[in-house]
This record gives sequence, structure tokens and C-alpha cells, in this order.
Amino acid sequence: MARATAGPADDARASRRGTAQPRPPVGRRLGVTADERCERHHPLCCAFTTMNAFEADGIVTVTGCRVPTLWRGGPDDVGGGLPRLHRWRLDLTTGAATEQALDDAAIEYPRVADADVGQCNRFGYVTSFSMEAEPNHSEIYKYDFAGEVSRRVHRLPAGHTCGEAVFVARRGGSDSDDGYLMTFVHDRSHGTSYLAILDAADPAARPIAQVHLPVRIPTGFHGNWLPDH
Repeated sequence: MARATAGPADDARASRRGTAQPRPPVGRRLGVTADERCERHHPLCCAFTTMNAFEADGIVTVTGCRVPTLWRGGPDDVGGGLPRLHRWRLDLTTGAATEQALDDAAIEYPRVADADVGQCNRFGYVTSFSMEAEPNHSEIYKYDFAGEVSRRVHRLPAGHTCGEAVFVARRGGSDSDDGYLMTFVHDRSHGTSYLAILDAADPAARPIAQVHLPVRIPTGFHGNWLPDH
């Protein structure tokens, strides 16, 4: 947190040393020190937003967006590449870390179902990402991490862009993708927005519903669903 609030200069120094790794809980005895873990030979990168993290059998698995470089030349230096989904595995005993690219699509705003946060998750949801101010359209991706990683796509119409897609569990549902994906979509041609509701089990299908609004909702980064009970 101190590094984040210190600004781009400290972030650039951290980037030159390698990816900053999560520290274990206080009191956990490791085979290497925290400094040794950070100084091992990992590709330089910035892990900006995470989808999820969990621990099993002494291994912490982190899934998130990897950017090759960010802010090295100052706050305006954002040309170091686009974020793509990666997985890191951190061995709490030996300090060894591995990195695996999961997809080559440019993505951001990764989410899992709230019930899966901190747990081993099968599914994850992201939104396509572009540095353009007005991309042609947005896409919502559903990742299935069981076995070989696969991706299903919901493609919005031209001129329609969205922010983070939030998973909302179906009342009484049993499967971890039994629910809905909700996101606000901006329709540039009409200057208005609508709430898109997708079937999380089949996001490539047509939307279950669209709640159209007479005004534009300013594009935001993240969102949450709060039930009324």
C-alpha cells in the first residue's frame, strides 16, 4: 500500500526489480526471506489487477492481468503493453514462483463470483480492453479454468462499450456459473446507456434482458451487486 500511494517513481523501481509478490501471513515460516522471493529471476512486469488468489497445499495461486511495463517514465508512460491474463504460483516453502500466460487477448476488470473470492475458482469473467478512447465495441469473456483454459465471448454491437461485468448468483442455483452477468453498456450512437443482463452459463447467447435508460451513465471501472436482503 505504501508503494502504491508513493506514486509512479516507487512503482518504476519495483518494476525494475521484478514482479512484487504477495507476502505470506505474519508468523508463517518460509524457506527463503521476503527479499529473496522478490529478487528471484522473474520477468519484469506490472500485475495491476487480480481476478482471484487462493492457497492450497502450500501453493498460492494468483490469477490476474499482467502488463509488461507501466509508468517507468512517469505517470504519462502507459505505452508498455496491454494487460493479458496470467497465472502465478508461489511456493511458500521454497520461495519458487512460476508464471503462465493464459490468453493473448487484451483484457481488464477481472472478476469471480463473490462466493469464490479466496477459493479455488473454476470460472472467471473479464472485459476486453483497449487504449482507444472510443473502441469499436466491447466484449465480455468467460474463462473456464477446468483442464485446458477456454474462453467464451459475448460481443456487443458496434458503438457499444461496457465496464466490469459482475456475476450475480441465481437464487437457489447450484453450479458456480448458475447466475447472471450484469454490466452497464454505453450506446454512443444514441448517447444513452442500458443495463445488460447475460446468462453466465451461456454468455455467448443473446442477452436475457436489457434495461434501457434515457440518459448516459458515465463509464466506470468497477461495480458490485448488493442484494436487498
